[in-house]
Amino acid sequence: MTRLSSMATRVLFIVAFLLAALALWEKLFKVLGASMFPDTKPLSMLQTAGVILLFVISMQLHELKEIKQEEQWRDKGRDED
Repeated sequence: MTRLSSMATRVLFIVAFLLAALALWEKLFKVLGASMFPDTKPLSMLQTAGVILLFVISMQLHELKEIKQEEQWRDKGRDED
């Protein structure tokens, strides 16, 4: 499960930054009078990227918590021996 969540975190992290870059390009194109996605606002793409990044951060914090608890459990087992 850890490998799956780690891989999902990496993929979502990349997707969030690509979406943010795409939002910036879209805003630049709209300023110049063109548009890659006429029905989509750049701010909504940027907000979506922010939400994805928040989710990635929460997943990483959860994973770090699990690792820390596992290390404490191992250390506790060594002290009892």
